[in-house]
Amino acid sequence: MVGDVAGRRGLGAIVAALLAAFLVVGLVPTADAQTTARHTMLALTNEDRTDREVAGLELNIRLSRVAKRHSREMADAGSIYHSSNLTGALAPYDWSIGGENVGSGGSLESLEKAFMASTAHRKNILRKSFDHVGIGVVKRDGTYWVTLIFYG
Repeated sequence: MVGDVAGRRGLGAIVAALLAAFLVVGLVPTADAQTTARHTMLALTNEDRTDREVAGLELNIRLSRVAKRHSREMADAGSIYHSSNLTGALAPYDWSIGGENVGSGGSLESLEKAFMASTAHRKNILRKSFDHVGIGVVKRDGTYWVTLIFYG
């Protein structure tokens, strides 16, 4: 019995070591591409805010699903357009002001630069009264389609 328990512990240690090795090497995915892209876009947006002494935005995962659906619809249509029901998308949240940035481009970095180069988009990114954001990113045929829904 003692040998059996020791054998199981040894096998458990081997399995744990192999799993750790797979995670380090990257054979076990730790996050899907959507989550990675969403967090990259959040980091780029918050970097622009903090560079200008504006508090970072908190990511709203539920609203990000709405934003992703809109990004997918834009990718399907092959054109950029604003949501037709932004008020409805924000209805479940405690908000007094909302806004939306949409765009498409070859990289998330180029999209953030384009947003910051546009007066209206830049205003949304840097608006101090916005404290939450939903972010949807879809990549299709090398093009990123992005929707950011801000509220505060």
